[in-house]
Amino acid sequence: RVRAVNGINAKSAYVSIPFTIQGKTAPPASVTGFTGNIRPFSIEIVWDAVPEVDVAEYEIRLGLDWDTAELLQRIDALKWEWETRPTGNENLLIKAIDTTSNYSTNASVATIEIQDPKLVEPLIAKVVDNNVELRWSDATTSFNIDRYDIRRGNVFDTATSLGSSKSTFKTTFEVVAGAFTYWVQGIDVQGNKGPAASVNANVDQPPDFVLQANQLLDLNSGTKVNFISEIGEGVTADSGIFTADTDSVTADTGDTIVLVGPADLVETWDEHFENIIAGGSFPTTYTADTDLITADSDLITADSGAPSIRQLQTDNGFPFYLQPTPTTASYETTVDFLGTFNLSRIQLIPSVATLAGNPSITYTVGYSADDITYVDSVGLEATGVNFRYVRVKLDVTNPDNLGLIRVNSLRLRLDVKLKTDAGRVTVNGTGTANVPFNIAFVDIQSIQVSTNSTSNDVVTYSFVDIPNPTDFDVNLFDNLGTAKAGEVSWNVRGV
Repeated sequence: RVRAVNGINAKSAYVSIPFTIQGKTAPPASVTGFTGNIRPFSIEIVWDAVPEVDVAEYEIRLGLDWDTAELLQRIDALKWEWETRPTGNENLLIKAIDTTSNYSTNASVATIEIQDPKLVEPLIAKVVDNNVELRWSDATTSFNIDRYDIRRGNVFDTATSLGSSKSTFKTTFEVVAGAFTYWVQGIDVQGNKGPAASVNANVDQPPDFVLQANQLLDLNSGTKVNFISEIGEGVTADSGIFTADTDSVTADTGDTIVLVGPADLVETWDEHFENIIAGGSFPTTYTADTDLITADSDLITADSGAPSIRQLQTDNGFPFYLQPTPTTASYETTVDFLGTFNLSRIQLIPSVATLAGNPSITYTVGYSADDITYVDSVGLEATGVNFRYVRVKLDVTNPDNLGLIRVNSLRLRLDVKLKTDAGRVTVNGTGTANVPFNIAFVDIQSIQVSTNSTSNDVVTYSFVDIPNPTDFDVNLFDNLGTAKAGEVSWNVRGV
């Protein structure tokens, strides 16, 4: 209704006109510019504004048909950040909604293709001593790479895990030489996994020196005088039993032989018994002619009714076949430790059994720097100074010709103490630096290196383990495998 009002505030009567107000019934227009863009850590959904001024918000759904699609978001904006998704195609739908809750008639569609990380080729392996440096290409396709899974083995699914890397570079240390297959697989931030690439590498470093500071001597080597490790054809003293009638001598059951002596290595079987008969008190009718001696499974008889071989031995005071024994026997061997020791206690630990008689044994331990001039000490110990070689001697004295011993083993031991050396070294722009030891070592047992940088650098070392080593090399890389300058701390233990 309307009325007039004059300057003195006089008012006319109202005049009214009836009118019916009708609300908007037309729906918003369809959304244009609806697209999905894959970002490193999300999916960015964008669209254009519809022209109607009464649009309140936009609704986004996931699916192929609007009525059955899954509601994802209702938002009063023209952009939305969606989470990362598994590999595959995603179909998004969008409609505008006005202030009276009217939807766009038709849903606009955006299709998004999410791909697995790609194959990390080229994959390259570089071998430096026992260190294997692996480098590969970036595997990023849709989302950012979270990590690379690294394995070693013939088949990826059953291969041994070597951990993971956040970059395209990884080092691993092999403790033994051999041919190895390495695998690398990219995994993105969603957990989508790409195909695994493989590369073969041969780790073929020369064998490391290992100090044998505590070892059993090989009794089969060295110089033996009047010692046997074999009795007659096919009878040995290293794996079982040899028998002299009812008495037996048992050797060890392992591969290491034993020595038995003193023993006459020249005398034959016939000579042995002929000498016993010649020196014994037997009737002249008992002879040892070869045509009268018979050998059955248990004994040898001389003529009919003659005494047995056992009787020939025991009646003359020789219960063992090897008796009578020579008056002396000896064994000598030399060990080259390959490295030079400044000072060490040398110990000989024998395992010797007396089988018969009362033989005496003298041990001598000697050391030398050149294997020519030796400093000998009688006994089981010596204090070695500036030496590389150790000589061991065993002398047996047997004045009554009855003595018989068995040398089961001889163990040689050096008293060596672990030493530690440590320091820091500056690596230049080539990424490599040489580290000389501050103290003398015969053998290195462990090397540890670490970077002093707060960044994610990688440090490795290269070392050839030889006797009396003097140095080693360090290599410094950034997390992408590029050589760089920096400072490295190191720690070495050895003897």
